[in-house]
Amino acid sequence: GSGVWNTDGESKNEAKGPIAAHVFETPGQYTVTLDVKDGVGNIDSHQVVINVLSDPVGGWTTYYVDSVSGNDLNNGLTTGTAFQTFGKGISILTSPNTRLLFKRGQSFNTGGTFLETSVNGPVIIGAYFNSDGSDDINQPRPIIIQTLRDNTLIYIKHENWIIKDLYFQGNSGLLGWASAVFIATWNGPVKDFLMSNVYVREYA
Repeated sequence: GSGVWNTDGESKNEAKGPIAAHVFETPGQYTVTLDVKDGVGNIDSHQVVINVLSDPVGGWTTYYVDSVSGNDLNNGLTTGTAFQTFGKGISILTSPNTRLLFKRGQSFNTGGTFLETSVNGPVIIGAYFNSDGSDDINQPRPIIIQTLRDNTLIYIKHENWIIKDLYFQGNSGLLGWASAVFIATWNGPVKDFLMSNVYVREYA
């Protein structure tokens, strides 16, 4: 069958197909509707109410990573003082209300670095493009290249994490296992975790 999604938020408020994504730019309560029609014309509809929270009290602390112009000796707090490596970037994710943004159109080799976090969010790992730190979704996603086997890049055990707008490149030719993001649920559910517009390739 086919489906049509409708939201009452700002912009891009309709989509077709089994999967749709929408970003609500303003805090508030929104209704999402899915209308489905099967191959013989039967129609059904379902609605879900989504509560979009405001930015955290005190705002975000945002760090930038630029593999071309960055330097790990920088403080990472502006695009002009960005970090350079994936390892340095994820090392600062030690507290809530933090955003870590990788430069679009660039590649980041991970080596043996990884993130195992016990931090409750909100935490966002995503992308930026412009010099003022804003994004341009028409530009290619940052590519995170995993080069080692038996390695997890991002290991999440707690709630309220968002990973979006990234391209994880594995290496299926390596022996052993590898994972881009691992969600540990054996101590209970991990609540409010979102992956959006993430592409994962060549993981075995």
